[in-house]
Amino acid sequence: MTKKPSYEELTQRVKNLEKESAIWREALRESQELYRSLFENTGSATAILEEDMTISMVNTKFEQLAGWSRFEIVGRMKWTEFTAEEDKKRISFYHSQRRNNNPQVPEKYAYRFVDREGNIKEVWVKVGMIPNTKKSVASVTDITCFKRVQRKIQNAKKEWERTFDSIDEVIAILDTQMRVVRVNRAVIRLLNIPFEKIIGKYCYEIFNGSSQPCSKCLQINSDQNKLFSSMEVNFSFLNKTFQRSISPIFDDSQQLLGFVCFAKDITDEKKLRDQIRQSQKMEAIGTLAGGIAHDFNNILMAIMGYAELSMHQAPDDSQLLSNLNEIRTAGTRAKELVQQILTFSRHKEHEPSPVQVHIILEEVLGLMRSTLPATIEICKNISISKPVMADQGRIHQMLINLFTNAYHAMDDQGGVLNVGLCEINPDTDAIDLYPELKDAGQYLKLTVSDSGTGMSPEVMERIFDPYYTTKEKGKGTGLGLALVYGIVKRYHGSIRVDSTPGKGTTFRVYLPVVESVCDIKKSAADSIPMGKESILFVDDEKAISQMGRLMLERLGYQVTAQISGKEALEIFYIRPAAFDLVITDMDMPHMTGIELIKELKGIKPDMPVILCTGFIDDTSKKEAKAKGCSAIIMKPFTHKKIANTIRMVLDA
Repeated sequence: MTKKPSYEELTQRVKNLEKESAIWREALRESQELYRSLFENTGSATAILEEDMTISMVNTKFEQLAGWSRFEIVGRMKWTEFTAEEDKKRISFYHSQRRNNNPQVPEKYAYRFVDREGNIKEVWVKVGMIPNTKKSVASVTDITCFKRVQRKIQNAKKEWERTFDSIDEVIAILDTQMRVVRVNRAVIRLLNIPFEKIIGKYCYEIFNGSSQPCSKCLQINSDQNKLFSSMEVNFSFLNKTFQRSISPIFDDSQQLLGFVCFAKDITDEKKLRDQIRQSQKMEAIGTLAGGIAHDFNNILMAIMGYAELSMHQAPDDSQLLSNLNEIRTAGTRAKELVQQILTFSRHKEHEPSPVQVHIILEEVLGLMRSTLPATIEICKNISISKPVMADQGRIHQMLINLFTNAYHAMDDQGGVLNVGLCEINPDTDAIDLYPELKDAGQYLKLTVSDSGTGMSPEVMERIFDPYYTTKEKGKGTGLGLALVYGIVKRYHGSIRVDSTPGKGTTFRVYLPVVESVCDIKKSAADSIPMGKESILFVDDEKAISQMGRLMLERLGYQVTAQISGKEALEIFYIRPAAFDLVITDMDMPHMTGIELIKELKGIKPDMPVILCTGFIDDTSKKEAKAKGCSAIIMKPFTHKKIANTIRMVLDA
């Protein structure tokens, strides 16, 4: 039988239990304090939720986030009351599914938290179930500022992308190996290639159609300084020229990350620069040609003048007369050649006059024969034909460009250049075929045919467009056939082209003819007008001064010849009434012909003056007219030309 404890033993047990109870109470208090401290000092706003989502506990940070005190919240408000209306169903679903330990439900989700003032804040919530209870704990992290910054970053990114894509210039970001990392929309438009097929490719693959790096890119990549560089690059793959600039991209430790490449399409700008440069060249050539023409025409003046004087002294039907006539003819051709050079260099259009195309054609073919390779054969069928109203320089340009185009078509493999010239009288069918040929009468037909590469229909549609060319760089400007077309239209003609790829091309030019050759010869054979007036003839070239005196005396005039403008002025000043006409050279030292005219007019205002020159521009021509010049005659002139001009001035 068990012995009952004594009173003292029971008392001692009670005391021991009280001690243990005190220890447990203290431990519980400490545990609760620790829990409360942890709950209060957690980094997030935290709330304990009952099964029905009633809030049973919150920490201070939750109070601050919500704007309500814990006494107003705990036991009185549900979690959904702090939820934006559009998020309530989703949050209730998550909460119920989390209680059922549904693994498909995220432990952490974002939603819009509503505080006491109705302000909506973006938060992250992490929800966990408390073991052995139906309660849950929700930790709330306010990410409103973070989201605001994130949106600013996203907006800045979108703004940068919009700006990047709106730039018309080609921009490509490359890595250190020159692979494309990013491009703007200008690249997509230029290449017409999808974005995804560009990224990761080497820049030389995309822009130059090459499997090997460009030499200039290699130079940049090997540059130890990695400095900004700019250069003009011709991408034959795109048939375009770009001004390309490349800048390195560094990180904070100055390690190279890649390059940013800017490329501006300067194809049209370069063409314009080339045109300006060409214009400047032509202007310089014009100035040079003017100086050469003046001196050369003085030489021709002496040659042709003395030849004509000698012809009048040579017996009829003699070999001497024939020789002198050849000299005069050669001088005339040299004069025309100089005039063509001046016309081309100055782009100046002369008044149309009857032009014997067959003569110019033979001359141009002779010139071309010496420049064409031996692999190209020239076959010609040229008939002596009536003249056309045109400018010799323009006809010369037209022929040169047609022949040059044919030569380039046969440059690689050689071939046959066929040239034909004849007169035609278009019948009804021909006029229907060429509606431009409306006027009745005869036309000159020029045919230039080559056995070269030929052209496709697409190319033929554009051959007369300015700057359009299929030739490689350095072999054509795209202006030749456009110039031909302009010349033909200027003189009321028509041009047609027939071509077959691989079989050659034929150009046919039709120009209206004018008066017959015999009429021109008859006009040239008319008698030369004579006179008896007194003329003061001035030229600083002694040979021309003497030749001028002899020429004018043979025409019946009384002539005083001088080789200085100042000396001529002194003589005129003493005897102004002794002279009926003054003929003076323009370019003379000490006193020019225009200056002499001004002085002569000051002495005798009604004195007629003829100005002679080997070259004159529009400005000098206007100045001479303003000073009182009666007529201008170009050197070298013939007996008939000077005789007719003198009578025209004096009889007026």
